[in-house]
Amino acid sequence: MPYIGNSQNVGDHVNNFKVLDDISSYTATFNGSAASVVSTTNETIRIADHRFVQGQRVTYSNGGGGNIGGLTSGAAYYVSFDTGNTIKLATSKVNADNNTVINLASVGSGSSHTLTAAFDSVNTEFKLTYGGKGARLINAAQLNVAVNNVVQRPNLNPLSFTEGFAVKDGSTIVFQTAPNVNDIFWGSIISNTVDNFDAQEIKLDNFTGDGSTTAFNLSAIPSDPESVLVSLDGVVQHTSDNATTRAYTIVGSTLTFTAAPSNGVEIQARHIRHSSPSSPVQSFYGRSGNVTLNNTDDIVMRNANSSGIITATTLVTSSDLKQGTSTPTAFTSTNPDQHLFLGKHCMQGCITDTKTLNGSGAGTFDLGKLWLVDDTSLELFITISRTAVLGFTTTYCKAFIMKVRGTGMYNPHILYQSQAGASAPIVSSLSAGGYTGTGSNLHGTQVNVTSGDNNGTYRLVCHYTAISKNEMY
Repeated sequence: MPYIGNSQNVGDHVNNFKVLDDISSYTATFNGSAASVVSTTNETIRIADHRFVQGQRVTYSNGGGGNIGGLTSGAAYYVSFDTGNTIKLATSKVNADNNTVINLASVGSGSSHTLTAAFDSVNTEFKLTYGGKGARLINAAQLNVAVNNVVQRPNLNPLSFTEGFAVKDGSTIVFQTAPNVNDIFWGSIISNTVDNFDAQEIKLDNFTGDGSTTAFNLSAIPSDPESVLVSLDGVVQHTSDNATTRAYTIVGSTLTFTAAPSNGVEIQARHIRHSSPSSPVQSFYGRSGNVTLNNTDDIVMRNANSSGIITATTLVTSSDLKQGTSTPTAFTSTNPDQHLFLGKHCMQGCITDTKTLNGSGAGTFDLGKLWLVDDTSLELFITISRTAVLGFTTTYCKAFIMKVRGTGMYNPHILYQSQAGASAPIVSSLSAGGYTGTGSNLHGTQVNVTSGDNNGTYRLVCHYTAISKNEMY
């Protein structure tokens, strides 16, 4: 064993040259009637040292007993990895990856419930073990793998390869093509990875009991409760688990005793987890298992690429994308701050304005400032609709206007308009004006209409695109 902080010596190791366990079919049997195994509170199934991996399809059987509430015997589900001893189940891989799991409404009956992961033409990822012990690998070159006696090609990048297999997370094999039920697997480990110890993860917390306090704040969030050794006056305490309540529990960074330590008792919590910089990530934000982000997590990063949909309640950036609102009002006194940049020279946005026309059916809508830099050309798509009136009464208009250096809005053109309904107004002109913020009143754009309902109220919606030879940010 290497000393803490030092690298291991290169050479033979007792865990090298091992034949892998068969991964073509793995069945875990558990007591589906026990509340200590099936948690209806946490939606977890406890299977000690299981071999299931995130997103893996499994088949559930009640073993001749009664179904666990929410599950159907013979049905396929997908694993949402929780810890090395517990899993959750989902109805699809997408749900499993999003941690949208099945509500386990009740325990079942019978002690021979099973979950089986197998070669099924769907699963491509399997946990590698030898003699039940998990493999510890850096890349696929540490393995020999054959399917149907054909040696498979190892690949170093599990995210991008065209044939054969790769390794991710230190112990999971990833096939490019999902093996089927008739495929025969064989594999061996050439060399396991032996980790260094990082001394920075060794922490020591000391407290003193007062006879009433049960909760104490640790100096760091452990990756799991088993990573902390707790003692009272030098006597090691046993941690609680899903099956048994013992001396203490750890949730986040809080150490909570079942009974308050007596007054003057010395409490010591020793963080004993070690890892190597070259080893896979074992925890995230101090949480282990199938960790998902929650609404208290903050992320700082550089670039992000997504091949799917990104959903956010509010999205604010300093450059390319600005915050929007459900009712984007005209920027009559401020610079526009609710828009989408398409590169540094183009932006798009939407604004609204509501006006009551005069007794002759005429009026002016204020769009406010629609540009950020000089030498900008604006294309406007305008709809004007009668409010609080039954029937279809709308004006459609496409127009153009410019902002040139040294002056206000300039050279407006109405390119097209049409009216639907008897009281749809006519856009008579576009003009500069209506802006009260920093700069000239002529920095704003106004839409002038006639032939509407006398004293009628109308709502204008304008979608605009602004293009400039100058950079907008």
